[in-house]
Amino acid sequence: MDIKRILDKEQAAGYHDGAVFGGFAAYIGSWAREFALPEVEILADQYAAASLLERPALLQQIMAALTQAEQARGQDFAKAALPGPVAEAAPAA
Repeated sequence: MDIKRILDKEQAAGYHDGAVFGGFAAYIGSWAREFALPEVEILADQYAAASLLERPALLQQIMAALTQAEQARGQDFAKAALPGPVAEAAPAA
């Protein structure tokens, strides 16, 4: 699953840190370390600690930081998910 789909899924799921098993913030933080994106890694840590009211703004900041990094590096992160399968969390009931 590509990183942008995961961001969209987290937003659609209501910012509950559950777009992937193990937590959205943990996945994004790991992904950011893999691609040497310290700003995104910091934002992911903040997202994990944030309230539900704070998370939408942080998710937007993560998206903006990724867009800026894509432009600076000339790389499309939509095609740069971590290797290996990512288990999606079950939809919330």
